[in-house]
Amino acid sequence: MTRTGDQTIGRRAGRPANPMRLAIGCLLLATAAAASHAGVEVEITRLDGQRVRGEITQLVPMIVLHTGGDRVSLSWPDVLSVRPVGGHAADTQPAAPEAPLRFQLGDGSRFCGRISAANAAGCEITLPTGQTGQVNLIDLAGVVSSAAGAEALAKLSEIQQQANAAPSGSAAGRDERDRGGQFNDVAVVSGADEVLVLRGTVRALEPGRALFEWNGRDVRLPWSRVAGIVLARPAPSAAACTARLRDGSAFAGRIIGGSATGAVLQSSVFDRLELGWGEIVELACRSERIVLLSALRPVRYEFVPFFDKRWEYAVDRTLTGQPIRLAGREYASGVTMHSRATLVYALDGGFRQFAAVVGIADEVGARGCVMARVLCDQQPVWEARGLRGGGPPQEIAIDVAGASELSLEIDYDEDLDLGDHACWAFARLIR
Repeated sequence: MTRTGDQTIGRRAGRPANPMRLAIGCLLLATAAAASHAGVEVEITRLDGQRVRGEITQLVPMIVLHTGGDRVSLSWPDVLSVRPVGGHAADTQPAAPEAPLRFQLGDGSRFCGRISAANAAGCEITLPTGQTGQVNLIDLAGVVSSAAGAEALAKLSEIQQQANAAPSGSAAGRDERDRGGQFNDVAVVSGADEVLVLRGTVRALEPGRALFEWNGRDVRLPWSRVAGIVLARPAPSAAACTARLRDGSAFAGRIIGGSATGAVLQSSVFDRLELGWGEIVELACRSERIVLLSALRPVRYEFVPFFDKRWEYAVDRTLTGQPIRLAGREYASGVTMHSRATLVYALDGGFRQFAAVVGIADEVGARGCVMARVLCDQQPVWEARGLRGGGPPQEIAIDVAGASELSLEIDYDEDLDLGDHACWAFARLIR
């Protein structure tokens, strides 16, 4: 029995408190207090690659974690990513929820849904969860039917590559490309026994059909016949954050709320998109303090072959053109080199740190053994010998303050040059 008048726990009137009951009561109160701030466990990666784990209780304006008995606050500009841990595996991506269409935006967003209404600017999208948003045609890169066949998907992929190579721009720029005979909107339509490619202009996307101008006339294409539409590529827009979900969806925008239950994101499509931690693989952040090394042009590349074959370096890919993967984890950016090679970049004293994950590309298996070096102004500042295929990569964060030049070297080690496909994954310069 608890009485507030005499502030006792487990005491009846006129009797002394039982010490055991008192201890149990205090323990229950402490447990309840801890539960009041308990949240999902997350791993946060900072700009320099350092990681911190804890239970998240707040997302805005600061990220607040409880790590043991400590409370840690982190500023969003200092954060690279937020990943739930313990049952929310980042590499597990079930099939996307059933929906008639898959949408791709210029900011990197991709998601499934249906068109629930059309308007002058674009269309209203309803997600499988029931949440709705407004997609403007000028932001839309493509729409693909979930029922598209293999032949149509191959054609769409080919057209998308052409679109990516075309100049970016607005609707006005799109009209200029029309007159210049360059890339325009494309509709891939499944015919009776063939796949048809129509080049023209998307006029409207409606619940039951797409309105498409082709050869000077408006054609109404029912979604049951449309395999996909590729729009003249919009100008890419940068978002502060991209939420990657377990079903393969991605939503670019900024975090405007959230707590122990999930995150709330605002984007060009959704004013308030609520995402539970059980859905989220990663909140990937963009920082003005970071410059990806793959976005810079090196001032010099040197290669000394072991035999006669010459290898060029690769940007954001492996030397065979595949995504960069180290120890099972895929990286969207980075630089790949073959031994013996040197890449040199101009820094002009404008950066504080260089950070990367260094290792042998997963695609070569257990082959490959290299020595990796980092030099600032021709002075060695980091070195690793015996980096082997199949072994763990190394995460580095190196002081480059005041340096005018950064050099990355990959040299032969024990196995000559066999399989020496060395990756500087997520290589970045930090201001």
